[in-house]
Amino acid sequence: PVNTARLNFYVPGQGIPPHVDGDIYVPKVVMINLSSSALFRFYKVESNKTDATEEELHSRLTNAAATGSMDTEDLLGVPKMSLVLRPRSLVIFEGEAAKKYAHGVSATKEEIIDPVRTGIIGNVEESKAQVGEKINRVDRTTITLRHILHT
Repeated sequence: PVNTARLNFYVPGQGIPPHVDGDIYVPKVVMINLSSSALFRFYKVESNKTDATEEELHSRLTNAAATGSMDTEDLLGVPKMSLVLRPRSLVIFEGEAAKKYAHGVSATKEEIIDPVRTGIIGNVEESKAQVGEKINRVDRTTITLRHILHT
């Protein structure tokens, strides 16, 4: 069951650093995107691409969300997959998608849907996304529903 709801507001150019969810969360996320379109990116976390151990890399990615540091985006490279978040859309992901894949939204004012840079678009039909489509960000609001474990 959900025991926390978070209302987030983002201005154009503001993102969510790629991160993995910490151990205090049940690995299931429900997110409602209320206004601007954006690309929600999933990155495969592979320690062999860096000089960090897998544990160090996961620690850095867990801390990214808390600190707001976008440097993890460069560390991870091209996303494995992206989802196009449209206004009034719902995204639910869980398990490995929450714990093993870093996920986030680029800090940019506009994005181009390009599988070479965005990875495959996992919801291309549902979102009516077009390769080459330009997404101009406007103010964006999301509601994120989670279950936080009590320790």
